[in-house]
Amino acid sequence: MSFSASGDKNHAYSVPAVADVQGARFVKFDGSYADDDADVVGATEAPARAGESLSIVTYFSAPVEAAATIAKGDKVGVSGDGTGRAVPGGNVGIAATGGVAGTKVEVMMMRRPGTGGEGGSAPETQFGVVHAGMITTPVRITATGQPAGFSAPCLVESIMCITPGTGGPVTIHDADDAADASKLRFSRAVADMVAGQLYPLSGDGSAVVFTTGMYITNSAGGLYVVNAVPEVE
Repeated sequence: MSFSASGDKNHAYSVPAVADVQGARFVKFDGSYADDDADVVGATEAPARAGESLSIVTYFSAPVEAAATIAKGDKVGVSGDGTGRAVPGGNVGIAATGGVAGTKVEVMMMRRPGTGGEGGSAPETQFGVVHAGMITTPVRITATGQPAGFSAPCLVESIMCITPGTGGPVTIHDADDAADASKLRFSRAVADMVAGQLYPLSGDGSAVVFTTGMYITNSAGGLYVVNAVPEVE
């Protein structure tokens, strides 16, 4: 798939609008504008007046109006001014497209408890990682080495390509360095990677356990995202 500001809706629900609400805004569960990342349940699909049905996209991605300049690949949060607009930084999702204030950017939203599946009972899914009840911040991979914010032991099912790089391949090792080829967990040629695509680390789609760490050999100019969840003992 290719990214655009139109979004890629996988799940949504509707509530009566508690007040007039603009489209492409982050909202709380009741449909009112969110002003804190922890309160965001999704983004409004279209404007609605008070009492009208308001559609809220909760997963996978949706366009959201930016309150400031946001670059492709930025972590995205909600503005604290009560307008529900997107700002760079925060823990709501990842910008799949960039834009300036007043334009719409496509935000890949983290799956939060109760926002997907039938009644929220399905395992939570974020960028390919499946683990019931565990939510974590995506880790951006932009350089070779250990990605900041990653700690082992943990489970990783897949990575998402935001921007394919050049050269390559992209490799992932269960190690503090890439010297031991026996610890290779993922390898793929950059030419075979497409923006917006999930790439599983295992052949059967199951999560891979990283016991030591995660060492990346990345392609030049590439941007990728993984979501890791702590391993349950």
